[in-house]
This record gives sequence, C-alpha cells and structure tokens, in this order.
Amino acid sequence: MLNTLANHGYLPRNGKGISRNIAIEALDTAINWDVSVVGPLYDFAQPVNPAPNATTIDLNQLTTHNILEHDGSLR
Repeated sequence: MLNTLANHGYLPRNGKGISRNIAIEALDTAINWDVSVVGPLYDFAQPVNPAPNATTIDLNQLTTHNILEHDGSLR
C-alpha cells in the first residue's frame, strides 16, 4: 500500500526520506487514517533506518526482517 501511495504522489515518489509528518499527512489524505493509527505504526517502523538519530525512513528499509513483515503462509 505504501508503494502505491508513493506512485500516486502521496509519499515521495522515490520512496525515500519519509518523515513521521509526511506519513501521517499521506495516510490521512489518501485513506483517512487518523494520527492515532499512523503515529504508532511509524514509530514502530522508525528503527529500520540504520543511520544514527535518523528522523526518516525509506520504503526499501521496511523489508527488514522482524519489523513490519507478515507470514503469507496458509498453513
């Protein structure tokens, strides 16, 4: 879903430098998600950026194991 939001210009098209405020604005504007939902999700994802004291994330960093992934297995 985040990639789609980037493709449509709600998030930076290159998927880089997404701040908490950008994420909140994009998800509120595009799909009417409240800050009470987006804020904690962003805070959970923030550690994927390996840079010290980073304040942004890149979409490609969200593939980090044990962060925001799910098991698609039907077993």
